[in-house]
Amino acid sequence: MFETRNKPCNLEEQTLQPQTLNLATSDTKPCNLEEQTLQPTPRKLSEAQRTALICHYCVDWKSVQQIAAYLGRNKNYIRNAVLPALIQSGKLEMLYPQVENHPQQQYRTRASVTSQE
Repeated sequence: MFETRNKPCNLEEQTLQPQTLNLATSDTKPCNLEEQTLQPTPRKLSEAQRTALICHYCVDWKSVQQIAAYLGRNKNYIRNAVLPALIQSGKLEMLYPQVENHPQQQYRTRASVTSQE
């Protein structure tokens, strides 16, 4: 069997490191934002590394879907296992703290956490 290895299309890499492509000789597919998943992190992260990435990413309000896409993880795992621990420890705050399962719920890093970094 033939194995094709294409470099994954990463929007953040493209905006940080613009590259010029020769379309006549390029064999890669054009970037499709709907198909790509941002994966700025390796698959294995320690809890401290994951917490630091989430706190850094959530300086503005972010939904669970955005956080999951940023980490390249399942949104149910982020919602049920990761976010409750960060909220309980005081690192993240909820946009709607009275209604935990609000359909528009979003999260951001608390101001005290960002000032410590």
